[in-house]
Amino acid sequence: YTKTLQNDAIPIGGLGMHALSTLAYILAGQYGLFYLVPMFTILLIIAIDRISLKLFGRFVSFASVLFAGTTYWIIGFGVQLYTESIFTLFFIMGIYFLIKFHHDKKVTQIFLTSSFLVAAAFIRTNGIVSLPLEIILVIGVLFLPILQKSKKQEQKTTLNYFYFYFKTNQKSIYKVILFMMIPWIVFFLISGFYNYYFFGDPSLGSYESRPHSELEWSLKSALQNWSNDIFTWIDYNAVFLIPDKLFTIFSDNSTMINVTPWNHMWIGTLSLLLIFSAIIISFLTKNKRFDIVTVSLFIFATLFFYALGHMSRVFDLENYSPRNLVIYDARSPIRYMIPTFPLFHILLGYIMYKIWTINSESISKLSFKIPVKYLKFGFLTLVILFFIISFYDSFIFNQMIKGKFTNPQKELENHFPIKNEGLPEKSVIVGLEHYKTMEYGLIPFYPYWGFNFVRIDID
Repeated sequence: YTKTLQNDAIPIGGLGMHALSTLAYILAGQYGLFYLVPMFTILLIIAIDRISLKLFGRFVSFASVLFAGTTYWIIGFGVQLYTESIFTLFFIMGIYFLIKFHHDKKVTQIFLTSSFLVAAAFIRTNGIVSLPLEIILVIGVLFLPILQKSKKQEQKTTLNYFYFYFKTNQKSIYKVILFMMIPWIVFFLISGFYNYYFFGDPSLGSYESRPHSELEWSLKSALQNWSNDIFTWIDYNAVFLIPDKLFTIFSDNSTMINVTPWNHMWIGTLSLLLIFSAIIISFLTKNKRFDIVTVSLFIFATLFFYALGHMSRVFDLENYSPRNLVIYDARSPIRYMIPTFPLFHILLGYIMYKIWTINSESISKLSFKIPVKYLKFGFLTLVILFFIISFYDSFIFNQMIKGKFTNPQKELENHFPIKNEGLPEKSVIVGLEHYKTMEYGLIPFYPYWGFNFVRIDID
């Protein structure tokens, strides 16, 4: 929570998540909060299936759903009141309609693209990274026909040709730009008015308005260390892209939390190589090139965004080195990468499909039918074994074995009604779980943020 101009406290984070949580609580009380994110997680799995099916076919769809369903972090965080499932659903829906716009050229699809990406940005601020990507890709879709036409006719593309194309299609281009920008304009207006009302500045959100905000050193740090460390942090974040079961096998550990990513940076390099492999395969086979490039760009944008985020958390710039920083909670970078998991799974499914469709004629004019047949059989066996092991080790299966199915009514009875007898009117509650303070009708705060409190070191 952070302090406002009205001397109240409001929760930090995305405005959209607070709105959805409030609506769920108004409609269904505590049950609404309990089931809000699990319902979105179910919708997310369905969306992954339908999107990958429509864009890449049944094989990729089947593989993507299996990867998503057996990924501990998608389901594990998807049953709690976190933003990941909701953000990821809106995020991949926006990407889907952007790809559909490239295929069908319908203006309504670009409006849906912006609407879903804006919804994601309302849930989590990092969704705003989608705006420049969307603009670049839409411009590419609009003017790509010029390059394709000139290539077929073996003519040079000149500025005059671009100008003629723009004048000829002026109305449709303006319409696309208008439909693309309307949702984003609404986003900036709502966010600006919200920030101005509570913090007195449209450009300051709940994080930046804190007295001791990380913004004081973040911009300086990120820009100063841009050239040297950005790729290190991208590689660091890419460690978590690989399916978690493969991660535990490669790192010889039971869980990602117990692993120091610096000791396994080669896994991040492997993840990046797989992304580039999918791009190269799509161009070599001239299949799904725009689709694969779009999915890959959104993955890279997320890696880049959080790489800058890590670089911003630096206090001692003179002695700064990425490996000197300690990530106290390994779950944080994993959570950051969850929106890219379905996209990376689609790329993995695409690579697997291309491997499966290799035939002897495509390798050589010689007869390689028997080796290819055995290779395919071995590949299929490995894939089946991997998914069986992943399912056995998945969050859902483990919860079924342990019988840990939470009854919301029992949970409510364990926590409510609040026992506040004997609690003085002017009280200070000290605890780690700040959200529970609200249940006592009090406003939580963090003293180290500097809200006019004097810090006293107790020996």
